[in-house]
Amino acid sequence: MIGPIAEFNAQVFGDFASTHLLQWIVALLISGSVGWLLGQRFAQRWPKMDGDPGWLVRFPGHAALLLLAVVLPFLGLSWGVTVGVLCALLLPALTLLALRIYRVQHDDPMQQALDRRAIVRVGWGDVAFVSAAFLVSGLVRHILVEPARASITDHLDKLPVALVVALAASVAIAQILAALNTQLTRAITRRQDAGAYGRGLAALGTIQRFLTLLPSQFHGTPLTGVLIISAAALPFTTLPQTRVLAVLLALPVISALFTAQLLGNPRPNKPDRWHHWRLGLMNVMQICVGYMVGAAMLFPLAEQHAWMLSDSEGVLRELGTHLELTFLALGMSMALGIVGGIVSSRVEVLRTVLINLGNIGRTIPSLAVLALALPVFGVGRDPSLIALVFIGTLPILVNTSVGIIGVSHDLKEAARGMGMQDWQVLFNVEIPVAIPVIMAGIRTSAVLVVASATLAGFIGGGGLGALILRGDGSGRNDILITGAVLATILAVFLEYFFGWLEILLTPRGLREA
Repeated sequence: MIGPIAEFNAQVFGDFASTHLLQWIVALLISGSVGWLLGQRFAQRWPKMDGDPGWLVRFPGHAALLLLAVVLPFLGLSWGVTVGVLCALLLPALTLLALRIYRVQHDDPMQQALDRRAIVRVGWGDVAFVSAAFLVSGLVRHILVEPARASITDHLDKLPVALVVALAASVAIAQILAALNTQLTRAITRRQDAGAYGRGLAALGTIQRFLTLLPSQFHGTPLTGVLIISAAALPFTTLPQTRVLAVLLALPVISALFTAQLLGNPRPNKPDRWHHWRLGLMNVMQICVGYMVGAAMLFPLAEQHAWMLSDSEGVLRELGTHLELTFLALGMSMALGIVGGIVSSRVEVLRTVLINLGNIGRTIPSLAVLALALPVFGVGRDPSLIALVFIGTLPILVNTSVGIIGVSHDLKEAARGMGMQDWQVLFNVEIPVAIPVIMAGIRTSAVLVVASATLAGFIGGGGLGALILRGDGSGRNDILITGAVLATILAVFLEYFFGWLEILLTPRGLREA
């Protein structure tokens, strides 16, 4: 099987240096000279610009510049046209850098020099990122084999349409969501002014919390990783590429625009609208790069892709079995681990026994646990489920107990001083404060369970491990790698998902601390 990368030798580096590296040097000299002159001219024409606007700190469209810099080496443009486009990408950041430098005017020459040096230290970021994106992408283009290069070029044709559709739809949807939020706020205010406190007001409040929370979670959170992985996996599916890619690109833009509209006037040193817009655009760039990476991997995984499509029913059946084992085991592990952790945090003797058992159990390899289940429970799905529950329970149990015990004694005493019973202290103080530690255990458990579920194939439990065993036994690398790749993608999905859930469930005060 041929990989996407052919080789990296002196000739490849020489070709890279004579094309993309030389193009970047020429573009940097030209755009630097022009940008310096433009910045000086703008500073002289508008010497009294108010304050230091956010767009002067960092160009808000730097993510778009990065995306264009990544794509540029794969467009197959002529040498001069590539230099011209790269100049256009570097010029905004260099012009703004020069403008900020020239706007610094002090009576003290020493202070003026210090301020200008500080601006240079901050302002070189956009130039460096665009340059690095172009150079790394150019180097990758030289070391990729021709079929992988061609696959990226073919899939690049879908990006412009998907981007235009995503941006246009995002603006409209964000406006609709903002209008709905405004109407809900007015309805709640009218009911409160009229003294109509009841189920209707509570229902409106719940709808508004849901409306303001969920659409704002698709940028700058671990949930973005799920979108990036989905984009990387998209070329391997039979789904309509442009439409699905447009949906993936629209989600972070909607999230950023809607969150920016909810901000109003943020407090000093808190994220402002520029911050959210930049994050949303950066996530769009990451999704596009993920899609290009998936397109590059389509060639080396062509055999696996062809077999997966030819036996899609069998793959879906084993994937369904794997998901069933994973989520059943994880659900039971969460129930047992959280309840056991709460009980052990209250009973010292039980805590010593369970934590020691958990620490010992975590040192046993997952395959050994599954093998030890054979003499007692036999082979099949049920023994696999029992072993996976054992594997998944231990991290949750230990983290829950340690997290609750680690809550400040003064905090618990203050809660009791307010008249709370022990169970109220547990659910209103200890568990919310311990949520980050508990969720860290759940994340560890989720990755362990989904990885260990592949080993269930060794004892007849089915799942993606059965594909791996089948491919290994028959000498079919396409079947083996299909099972391994799907298991890896599922593990990364769960890691990102539970990482986002950890942030979402952590109380806002602890999140901002």
